[in-house]
Amino acid sequence: MNKPSWNSVYFFIAFACLSTSAYSFYHFVNNRTSSLPKGLTLEPITGFNFGTIRQKTSSTLQLRLRNNYKDTLTIRDVITQCGCTKANASAKSLAPGEFCNFQIAFDSEAARGDLVISATIIYSVAGIDGFLSLPVNCNATVNPDYLVIPEKIVFNKQAHELLVKIKPNVVEQVHVESAICNRDFFTASVEGVSQNGLTVIRILYHPDRFYDGATAGTLTVSTDSKAQPIISLPIEFSSK
Repeated sequence: MNKPSWNSVYFFIAFACLSTSAYSFYHFVNNRTSSLPKGLTLEPITGFNFGTIRQKTSSTLQLRLRNNYKDTLTIRDVITQCGCTKANASAKSLAPGEFCNFQIAFDSEAARGDLVISATIIYSVAGIDGFLSLPVNCNATVNPDYLVIPEKIVFNKQAHELLVKIKPNVVEQVHVESAICNRDFFTASVEGVSQNGLTVIRILYHPDRFYDGATAGTLTVSTDSKAQPIISLPIEFSSK
């Protein structure tokens, strides 16, 4: 049996090394390519969070849109969730790899608590039929002038009386001018202000005035707050 020559051994070793290197290079390139963002992406400039803001406050976030398609992208429309939100892009058409600024503004008005501020970008891409969309979700926490405890009033079968408390939050004091229920089987009265500025509203349920088919009611509280002079609270019945 003939022994392999050293040239054959060297060739085999060189071939194995080249194959391993090619395999590693293929997977490196493949992994880098698969990890690249695809489609239309949104990148933060000032972030996706408005932070904690007061009522009747306007805030703006700056973002960046990037076209990761291989063809030109056209922004057709930007839809916001309500009149309290405005959003727009600095360009209508983006070439492959191109980016533009995207701005979303939020007016807190009389909102309260943790919110998700939403918008939807409608766009099209050359070579792709139909419209595509990209949701934009940003967070905000609105710190109200006053707290309402609880913000949802629930009567059970046994309870005929509940208390609602109005407490100053970011203002020194809040004067409750009136508290009215829109159903005859509920009555509300303002009990006065305590030393810490807390106002108590007493709600009474009158079962003798209740009638079949009646729906739950609403408590409307009027205050001297400039940010939220009126707040409406649902009154519900619990089956428990």
